[in-house]
Amino acid sequence: MFSQAGVAFSQDKVERMHIGYSAQAGAFAPIWITKEAGLFKKNGLDVNLLFIPGGPTAAASMLAGEVQAVAMAGPAVVSSNLGGTDLVMIAGIVNTFAFQVITVTGYSRAFRAAAHGYRSERSDDPATWRTVDPPAGDESGTT
Repeated sequence: MFSQAGVAFSQDKVERMHIGYSAQAGAFAPIWITKEAGLFKKNGLDVNLLFIPGGPTAAASMLAGEVQAVAMAGPAVVSSNLGGTDLVMIAGIVNTFAFQVITVTGYSRAFRAAAHGYRSERSDDPATWRTVDPPAGDESGTT
């Protein structure tokens, strides 16, 4: 089954492809490197990389058939599917959570407490939240 894995195949026909990317960020470097290193051509693809600003616009470009593949963040795929499309994400470039929680002053104490391992007694009013049960030996506090 894998006997031809190391054999180079001659490419009689090169397939032209348009691939979009939704941000000019380091996370998309693998796509640019693949093109610049000639790996697309080596595998029979003449790839034209297109910058399409923003995930929703990139998703719409794919749905319209303007590109055959798009490198974009997962939330755009989810949002598109919630709107009734059938986009499928088949791979991801970044395997870390790239977001942070930013809050207003009333919420910061509870988040700091959670970061230090404290449990929070939660009421409907964040101003009344307090921390309980600090981990054994932790003197760091939450303020």
